[in-house]
Amino acid sequence: MQVTADGWGYPWPDGKQYAITDMDDDISTLRVLDLSGNVLYSATAEGYLRNERPAPRKTILAAMLGADTISPADWIFIDLPTMTVVRQFTADDAFTWLPDNRYLRITQQGAISTGALDGPETETPSGQLNLPPHHYLIDAWANRQGNRLALRIQNDVEPSPDSDIWVSNLDGSGLERVTTTKMSYGAHWSPDGRYLAFDVDTGFFCTGMGCMGTCELWYVPAEARNVTALPAAHDALSFEVSNRDGDKRTLGCDLMAWTD
Repeated sequence: MQVTADGWGYPWPDGKQYAITDMDDDISTLRVLDLSGNVLYSATAEGYLRNERPAPRKTILAAMLGADTISPADWIFIDLPTMTVVRQFTADDAFTWLPDNRYLRITQQGAISTGALDGPETETPSGQLNLPPHHYLIDAWANRQGNRLALRIQNDVEPSPDSDIWVSNLDGSGLERVTTTKMSYGAHWSPDGRYLAFDVDTGFFCTGMGCMGTCELWYVPAEARNVTALPAAHDALSFEVSNRDGDKRTLGCDLMAWTD
């Protein structure tokens, strides 16, 4: 389903509402809309708000907020009815929602903890992620079953770093590599946890002159390993839909979610 003609829409897990942010003169405008385009919540904030992460609960949203695209940023947790920030920590740490409305946080040292927004501002240690040398965690996404993590891990090699998708158990154990594309920056779990979608983006790093390259979207069984996503390899599948004339179209990286 296409829900917005321009900009990026970040949907809730059930796909019935989504968040969108516009930036103008260092002011970000956040809106939450239903599928008919009705605005449910709206607010403005100074700085650059991005990477919205809707919670399983309809009234909570997490997002990154910084002064601009390169300044240090924080994860902020927003209570939408009151538009108040109820929790905040550095965006140097990876974060993902768990299906029971708790959040999971992974520090750059690999320490994993879980927290809840309803109680005191405390977190419970829940595991340790041990990365290979010269590899760094950038992002994380838990599956709907709450037992597996998809991870964006960067390998700092010259002249430019590689980025791939890995998976682990929720406590960081069983770390294995899913993609070997060197250009995968995001992942989406299917609702049943059986499949993992990822991008291959040759234009991820943009300059002041704009973005070059292409972005493709693929998916594989969650058990797949060392996937190249090269057409000749036939080791990944693409998303295809039919238009009104019955012609097939392959969906690209504008596909933002895999909803219930």
